[in-house]
Amino acid sequence: MSTMSPRVSQSPSVKKDWYLMRVRLKSELKALNLLREFIMQSGCLEKFGSVLVPTHKVREIKHGRKNITEKIFCRGYVFIEMEMNDITSAMVQKTVEVQGVGDGHLKGSPLRPISQDEVDKILSLMRADGPPSESIRFNVGETVRIIRGLFAPLSGSIEEINSERFHVRVSFTFEGQTMSTEVHFKDVEKLSQS
Repeated sequence: MSTMSPRVSQSPSVKKDWYLMRVRLKSELKALNLLREFIMQSGCLEKFGSVLVPTHKVREIKHGRKNITEKIFCRGYVFIEMEMNDITSAMVQKTVEVQGVGDGHLKGSPLRPISQDEVDKILSLMRADGPPSESIRFNVGETVRIIRGLFAPLSGSIEEINSERFHVRVSFTFEGQTMSTEVHFKDVEKLSQS
């Protein structure tokens, strides 16, 4: 699913700035689609530019399998390029409130200005052609079970995380001695919390 909208206006006479709109978590794509639809129907196309939810590709390792998924990296926000005035601000705010995707905990306008430099950095991250980043789903101190290798099926706690090599150092007790070993992310699993 594309998370970036095409520019709806090419009018250079209208000054547009970028704004972050706070929305309810996990409602970012719904808010994005509602705003796109609203802008197309509003009759104010010249006052809006792009609307986007920044995403990036992440390589996740779950149950020993690698999957590449697209993740939102600015959870709870939609980026809007628009001419700011009382009418456009009220129109955007009303659209998200009526549809139930706005963050009701905020007082006042859900729109916050963002600099062009910050937007450029986010856009460059979205367009990066490098390999997907590895999703780190472990924390130091967590208890895990080694599921492959010499020390399987021993359990221990994570001492260190090496995200560059995708390894964790696990400390465990073996035959009365405390030992540690470095294993790949895919070779350990979290123990369920009861």
